[in-house]
Amino acid sequence: MEKRLIYITNVTSEDDLKNLRTRLLEMIGVNEVVINFDERAVNVTFETPTNLNALEKEIYDAGYHAIDDL
Repeated sequence: MEKRLIYITNVTSEDDLKNLRTRLLEMIGVNEVVINFDERAVNVTFETPTNLNALEKEIYDAGYHAIDDL
């Protein structure tokens, strides 16, 4: 299992992150998504077949921008 902290740049509300959390949890291989609204970040625990590129694409497809590390 791999764990990554991904910062989201254009989040305007806590509901945005909650909706994104739900969307990421629906991905095959994603085990846990913890949101931190103050830091505008999601901490994702995942395993194959999911990878960082797939997570970032899903975030982008949801209308947000992902930054792997600040």
